Amino acid sequence: MLLKASRQHARHRARLLLCTCISSHYENRRTKLAALAASFPGCDGVAKGGCMQNYVGQLLSSEFVASPRGISVGNFRDVEAVLMGAVPIVDDFPPLSSLWDNVPVLRVQGNWGSLTPAKLEQQLEHWLANTDFTYSISKAFLPYWLAQLRL
Repeated sequence: MLLKASRQHARHRARLLLCTCISSHYENRRTKLAALAASFPGCDGVAKGGCMQNYVGQLLSSEFVASPRGISVGNFRDVEAVLMGAVPIVDDFPPLSSLWDNVPVLRVQGNWGSLTPAKLEQQLEHWLANTDFTYSISKAFLPYWLAQLRL
């Protein structure tokens, strides 16, 4: 599925960043969420107020979704965010960077505390203003990978 960025698209999601409803069992993830909390109060990853019952709604109402790695280099939350039209914020991992080609993703190199509401707003405006950017979510679906394997 190909989607075209549009200058006419107005921001319509109520929340800039979803950073809760995520398991914080892993120390490195807790550290990143704590760093985000400096600029985004409440970013501790804890499921509050029944967010797990309305997880899809939370994704649909968010422009960005924090998705720091746990014990592997990525997680299903990355794909969930893309499928719901939100931009996942992920740890940069160069060996897998081609997975994110033509997908709106914000890759963090190191310091998650460097993210601020102003930086996220600026990145969002950049993507929306770039009408030449066409992105694809086809990598989120099995047929893409079967074609890559030529099955």
